[in-house]
Amino acid sequence: MSIRKSACAALIGMMTAAPPLSAEPIVTSNRVDVSAVMKVTSVTTRDAYGRAERFRDAAGREFAVTYDAKLRIASIGATRGPHISDITSVRYTDEGQLAQIVFRSGYALAYGYRVDGTQTVRDSQGTTMQRLPGSRAFQPIDREGISPRLASTLADAEALIAALRAVER
Repeated sequence: MSIRKSACAALIGMMTAAPPLSAEPIVTSNRVDVSAVMKVTSVTTRDAYGRAERFRDAAGREFAVTYDAKLRIASIGATRGPHISDITSVRYTDEGQLAQIVFRSGYALAYGYRVDGTQTVRDSQGTTMQRLPGSRAFQPIDREGISPRLASTLADAEALIAALRAVER
């Protein structure tokens, strides 16, 4: 299934910064490289706290961002109508750590945190990956190895959140 990643391209970036990527989207066999979305090229509207409410990516698409009562990202979606990869819900732990991301497609990521600092992410298909303390990379912990969908979604979401944080005032 070909997915134009609208908002998920950088949502998980709240945990780490992603490496720099090109600005041109590249279509592969079953997914679109969302490098253009990961690059917030302009903020068209800001809220009273200086955070982006609407922004454009390198391809000229516009996205809307909503925030929760604690001023954290709650959703990100394309403004030209719903898209399968829009982020419809972001939830946090009582400590303010990312707990869950739900996409319009129904695909979801659930986050867990161990006392030793290890972060785990399990997707709605049952695949789990972990990030060890001090590491920027996730590693597979299931016998099947890396899930391309989980790995790409994690990278895209982290890049989007990092991009939004970078343009905060």
